[in-house]
Amino acid sequence: MTSIVLNSVPLSFLFPDQDTQDEERMDFLFAMFPLDPNLNNEQYSNKLEIWRKAVKNYCKAVNTSFITFNSVAGVKFNGKTSLALGTCWEEMISSKKLIKKREFKNYLQQSWSSWAVHKAVFPIKWAGNSLLFLSSGSKDAWKNESYIHLETFDEKCDSTVAILQKKLNLNGPSSESLLISYYDVAELCIDLFPTEEEFELCLQYLQKKKLICVHVMEDNTKIVKFSPRRSAWSWSAPVVSKEEITKIELEKSLKIVQDEISRLNERLATVVKDAIEHGKAGSKKKAFRCIKLKHLIEKNLDTKLAMESNIESILSQFEDQKSLSLVIDSMKSSAEMIKKSQISISDVDKTMDEIEDVISHDQTIQDAMSSINQKFMESTGIFDEDLEKELEELAAMDDSKPMPRTVPNGSPQRSPSKSPPKRSFSSMSGSDEMSQATATTPSQAEMDSVFNDSQSSLSPRSKLRRATEPRMALVA
Repeated sequence: MTSIVLNSVPLSFLFPDQDTQDEERMDFLFAMFPLDPNLNNEQYSNKLEIWRKAVKNYCKAVNTSFITFNSVAGVKFNGKTSLALGTCWEEMISSKKLIKKREFKNYLQQSWSSWAVHKAVFPIKWAGNSLLFLSSGSKDAWKNESYIHLETFDEKCDSTVAILQKKLNLNGPSSESLLISYYDVAELCIDLFPTEEEFELCLQYLQKKKLICVHVMEDNTKIVKFSPRRSAWSWSAPVVSKEEITKIELEKSLKIVQDEISRLNERLATVVKDAIEHGKAGSKKKAFRCIKLKHLIEKNLDTKLAMESNIESILSQFEDQKSLSLVIDSMKSSAEMIKKSQISISDVDKTMDEIEDVISHDQTIQDAMSSINQKFMESTGIFDEDLEKELEELAAMDDSKPMPRTVPNGSPQRSPSKSPPKRSFSSMSGSDEMSQATATTPSQAEMDSVFNDSQSSLSPRSKLRRATEPRMALVA
């Protein structure tokens, strides 16, 4: 990774939501903030937010989180430098959106004890820096101070974690950690960090959050262990174990042996080719020397191939042992869970006894209710035999008699055997009327015939009136 030069950024990059061709609007944005923010608090806040976004957009445009005041102030409008940027810069520093790079490095490198010492020494250090600053007479030195835009830096760190997570997922869903070379990580994140200093700072920040561990090997090579299941609240960061170091060294040795085998194969092919050419040219001594060299290379090659086979066998056993340990651990945990969830025989017997007690209790209640019902029947003189006999009589009566029909008003309709049509008895005396009525009363069959014949051509209302008038006359 190499450093880059921060060039000037177009206004359209800093203010994508503003019309940069509107001179009146841009003059307002580049003008100084009012001394009293309370005069127009809403306008003050809106302008401050626009410049905060402009600083962030500048970081995105130059692809870095390291910025200085002078670098952002280099963006001008019609040759004018912003007078509002200074106020915005001070506000971002006070709100911890901008932090000095050296202070951020001290924060990442300090431990609990160094943190306490830093808190005790900070007032003295601050006073010394103030005196030096005043003595130097450079009031604008802070403008060249390198700051870190924390929001941009956090986004880059999150992108780095996403890249490592994607790399971890390629190893399988059961993988809990990832071991990767430092330079492999740098190659994966080369588009995020234009400088190696910023990349180093990102790794230190992730290690501070206990997401990764940067381990330095004996040959000063670095490896990165990524463990996403650890949170920032964990007390310990992921540690590279001895087994993992052994595996890394074996893989490194295997790579070296394979490179030597490849080189020996190339040299062997060259020596064989030279021997053939010298033989064709008649130079037997040179051809014999090439053949002797060929035998030496083949012997060395056999040794390297044996080493490669041994290392591969050890790595295979290492992986098998790791898989076996994972299986055994999972079986142990499963056995413990089964033991905790297993039901004992005594619990089953106790449960069955409780069920039997409940059933017996319910049966006792049913027997008591039946005895009460029997006593009631005996006290009233009603027995089941009498009820059965009465039920049979009701059934026989229901079969012999048709059910009464209902008329529109809801009252039961009388039997079709009605009195004959109304007759006039105005010329009869009282005694004669009774005797005549008795003598002229038709039989039941005749009444049914007359009633049915007359009913066939009448409406329901007329039928009802026709059926009730003779009976009313007889009653009168």
